[in-house]
Amino acid sequence: MSRNKVTPKAFALLACSTLLVASIGCSPGSPTAPSSAPLNVVESPNFIRILSTSSKGVQEMSLTADVTSKMISAQDGGVISNGRVTLEFPPHALDKDTQITIEIESDGTLGVELGPHGIQFNRPVTMRMDLKGTTAEGQGGTSTTLWFNETQEWWEVIDKVQSHNNEIKSKLNHFSKYKGDMA
Repeated sequence: MSRNKVTPKAFALLACSTLLVASIGCSPGSPTAPSSAPLNVVESPNFIRILSTSSKGVQEMSLTADVTSKMISAQDGGVISNGRVTLEFPPHALDKDTQITIEIESDGTLGVELGPHGIQFNRPVTMRMDLKGTTAEGQGGTSTTLWFNETQEWWEVIDKVQSHNNEIKSKLNHFSKYKGDMA
């Protein structure tokens, strides 16, 4: 046999073998089956809880909804804070002067809904979450911020920046529901 006839047959056999192995490895129920969710989805979040102190010691705290609101200049940017969550708007992040709200979740978690809901930014807005008095105090380096993707109905991790022991610092491109999560 000439070499030209053997090489295509060998290549075809190798290609078929590779496809067979790949299809077995990606079958339903296989541990290597691809996921339909992106890598940044958190299936079982471990939300950070806000604590309170009492005469009996530290306990988980149930909060009532607390809303902070402030007009932020599109041209100059600005800062709004409720003492737990701080938003820093760079100049020109907004298309027009906008009334911004921070609403604390009432479920006792370090969670907020930021408004106007769904607004998109021209430049990233920095969000800082204070971890003092939470179940993640001192764990800013390993804690993360999650946002709720309403379309997919799942929580996704936001890349954090320059976080330290008692703070999670994240860059936001839009407003939604956000929660602190212990990794």
